[in-house]
Amino acid sequence: MDGNEQHLHITRGLEALDQDKTLEALVHFEHADRLGRTPLTASCLGYCLAREHRQLQQGLTLCFAALRQEPANPLLYLNLARVHLLAGQRLKAITVLQKGHKLRGGEIVRPHLTNLGLRKAPVFKSLDRDHPLNKFGGKLLAHFGLR
Repeated sequence: MDGNEQHLHITRGLEALDQDKTLEALVHFEHADRLGRTPLTASCLGYCLAREHRQLQQGLTLCFAALRQEPANPLLYLNLARVHLLAGQRLKAITVLQKGHKLRGGEIVRPHLTNLGLRKAPVFKSLDRDHPLNKFGGKLLAHFGLR
């Protein structure tokens, strides 16, 4: 019975996360976690705690532990990246999302990578990104479809 109850809480928690109802998801993942911790419940619980209660360190700890146990699950990378964003660590979030995107099933990560507005490297790496040569060079290459 506990396995069915845990599965029900996980399903409802994931549905709540899809609807951006993290408080509702938090309740479900706390129940599911009490019935038996899995990488998925730990990761989702970590994200919900970080978002709803600003428990960023605990959220990062849970998400990292989940990834160590199940490194082939792109959803775990997404949750870790979300916690990094909540902590103001944008570059770490992008790195984590890129790793998750390379996995089979990583298409759930793609929209989040796109939303972060990942920028291409400057044309002239030795110059600042805002240097007029980099701006003009980037526009020129984009115009000719080379970038």
